[in-house]
Amino acid sequence: MKKAHEDVNVSAWLDDELGPADKAAMEQHLKVCRHCRNLLAELQQVRAITRQQPAYAVSPYFASRVLDGYRRASAETIWSELDHLWHPFLRWAAVATMILVALLAWPRNDQALENAVQVTEAELLSGQNELIQSLGDMDQVLQFALAQPSSQFGGFSQ
Repeated sequence: MKKAHEDVNVSAWLDDELGPADKAAMEQHLKVCRHCRNLLAELQQVRAITRQQPAYAVSPYFASRVLDGYRRASAETIWSELDHLWHPFLRWAAVATMILVALLAWPRNDQALENAVQVTEAELLSGQNELIQSLGDMDQVLQFALAQPSSQFGGFSQ
């Protein structure tokens, strides 16, 4: 027998729900399987503890009160019907709102884009001019160093 099948059959055997063939097979299995015998002992303990608990009398109206409460909770009211009608409308309203916001946020003309490009070009040209100027300064420093005697700058020579 498979392990999951054995667990189910132990409970069914204890509840006397097995047919004669399955009952005999389970009794044979219980003789050789310690795991199933331990499981059977645990189930018997649970059954004994449960049977020791006091039984409480249920009110004769208990079932009808529970069923009435269930019916009231699940009853469709006019508001729940209206709620079902509004759901598709709300979805489409949300989609329309997102489209409207996207259209309003979109630039109306290319002037803003052109201004951004011009500012970026100006910043690039400014940076390029600064780089050229600093390279020119470096060229002057290098020319000065090459013009000096080699002992003064640690071995430069022309």
